[in-house]
Parts: sequence; structure tokens; C-alpha cells
Amino acid sequence: MFIQRVDYGTPEFDEIVALCQQELMRPNALDWSEEALSVAYKWKHYGVYDNGWNLLAAATLVPDEKKMVEVMEGDSLVAKKMPRKAEIIQILVKKEPRGKGIGTQLFEKLQRKAAQEGIYELTVNAYHDAIPFFEKHGFTKRGKASKQQQWMQKRLAELSDELPLPEVEEMED
Repeated sequence: MFIQRVDYGTPEFDEIVALCQQELMRPNALDWSEEALSVAYKWKHYGVYDNGWNLLAAATLVPDEKKMVEVMEGDSLVAKKMPRKAEIIQILVKKEPRGKGIGTQLFEKLQRKAAQEGIYELTVNAYHDAIPFFEKHGFTKRGKASKQQQWMQKRLAELSDELPLPEVEEMED
């Protein structure tokens, strides 16, 4: 089993979209909008594959690139456009291999990649049945839950001492 970054527009990307439709969207009476698919090239997609390149699980991370961050480059303080936060818009495992730790391995890789890229906080709008998974991985509930979902967040500890504290933002219901 291995985890691979998947590029937008490839057959592997189409397979992730199909998995998302089957396991997440249709059961919740949702569908990928044309608008979402039109910006998906900016997102970071990951697939978990068995040795025969069969897709077992997928995740998508959406960095928030709106913020300017001051960073040291040599002896100079420079303003750069860097993601400081990212939203996990999906992390899902096919039904057959569930319960074997695949989702945990995928999440841990996603978290490490985010931390390496300077992201200090992850958020997710978790479906109620996924809340225990995210709580197990250090996420806390944020705000009031809707009928189907709950906003959750996690500050990445590896970066907490190196980055200034973020401004407080209220999450919408």
C-alpha cells in the first residue's frame, strides 16, 4: 500500500472524484458542482493505492492562500503569500478496506505534508459519523453543529512555537 499525490485532470483524479461521488456525495444527496470542479486544480489530492494501483482511499486538502505571512529570508523579513490554514474537504476510504487503519495513515501523511508546507491549522466540516475519527486525531469541535455536519479544527503542534498566534475568526454554522 502506498500514498500518492494525484494531479488534477488525470485518470487518477477522475477515479478520486468517482470514489467521492460513490462513498460521500450520493449517500448525502450531494453532487460535485461545476464550480467546485472548476477550481479543483488548485487543491491537493491524494490517493491510497494497493500494489496493483487499485484506489482504496482519497483525501483533498484546500490551502487558504489569501493570507500574507512575514517570514525571514536570510537577514530580511519578507512578506509572502503562503497558506497558513487548510481545509480537508474529503478524506474517505472505500467500504471494503475500512477498519484497517488506511484512513489514519492517509490523515497522518496529509498532516505531515501540511506542516512541511507551513500550514499551522487544519479545519474540516465533518459529517456527524466522521466526528469520532477527527476527534481521535486531535480535532476539536468549533461552533454549533448543523443537521449533517460539524466544523472542527486542529492546530499543528509542530509549528505552534514557530508561528505567531492567528487572529481569532468565528466559524459560521
